[in-house]
Amino acid sequence: MSQATNIGGVVSAVQTTVNFGDTVDVVGILPAGANILNIYIDVTTAFNGTGATISVGTTSSATAFATATSVTSAGRQTPAFANTWINYNASYDTNMVATVGGTVGTAGSAVVTVKYLSPAVY
Repeated sequence: MSQATNIGGVVSAVQTTVNFGDTVDVVGILPAGANILNIYIDVTTAFNGTGATISVGTTSSATAFATATSVTSAGRQTPAFANTWINYNASYDTNMVATVGGTVGTAGSAVVTVKYLSPAVY
């Protein structure tokens, strides 16, 4: 009978609130070796700017994890995931950011959450 050598790891999440007028907000740090499980964009107040979007990525690639997602309607928005987030698993800690696109309006607020699995510690 085979045994699993390790099934450990911890599911965690980081989040930030993005408001109209913001351009880039730090979501949090993705620890070295962690894998993203899901990304949520919960729009609490619809953004009224033309073509308002939020993407999730890194400081060097704004759409590394989730492509630009419309935030002009309230409620949970489902971002299209970039291929890199599935097996990102970097060997270093990564600053994750939410980037606002489109024309700046006068209203809008969203909570961006990134859920991830930290690597097991042996």
